[in-house]
Amino acid sequence: MSAMSEFSLEENNSQENDFEIIWEDVKFIVNNSIFTRLGKRLQGLKGVPKKMTILHGINGRIRSGELMALMGPSGAGKTTLMESIVGKREYGKSGDVHIYGRNLRNVKVSFIAQHNFFLKYLTVRETILFATKIHSANKLLESTLEPLFDENGNALNIKLAGNEYCARVTDKIIADLGLN
Repeated sequence: MSAMSEFSLEENNSQENDFEIIWEDVKFIVNNSIFTRLGKRLQGLKGVPKKMTILHGINGRIRSGELMALMGPSGAGKTTLMESIVGKREYGKSGDVHIYGRNLRNVKVSFIAQHNFFLKYLTVRETILFATKIHSANKLLESTLEPLFDENGNALNIKLAGNEYCARVTDKIIADLGLN
C-alpha cells in the first residue's frame, strides 16, 4: 500500500476548508509529427525523435494557504506542469494527482497564469465570474458566486481586492514576494 492511499481526510482537518494537492511522478510526452520532424531537418537539425519528454517524473505538493511560484527559463515545462496538474492536458500525461491523498480524476482545479490576455482588463471579481461563465460544465449561476464577495466587491477568503484589476494585484503579489 502506498503512502498516498494511507493518507486520510482526518489527518488534514485542522480547518474545514484545508486541502492539499499532491502530484507524483508526473510525466508529459509529446509526439513530434512528421511535419515537425521534416521542418526541423530543413533547419539543419538531425535525429529529431518521434516523441519528446517534456516533464520527467515531477513530484510536489501544495497546501491551502500556501503561495507557490514555478520559476524557470522559457520552455522548461512550467505551464505544461500546471496544465497537467489541473487536468487541462491529459493526452501524453502520466502520473497521479491527488487531493487529500485520494486520486480524483474528475475534480476541476484552476490556476491563474502570470500573463493572461483577459486578466489585465478585468478585476479579480470579474475574472472569477467570467471563468465560471465560460465553464458551462459547472453550471454555476452568477447569483451563486455573489456571496463570495463582500459589499465592497472584495473576494472573501483570498484577501484580494475584488474590484482591483488583476494585473495590479498580480504585480503587487510579485513585488511583495520580491520576485520582480
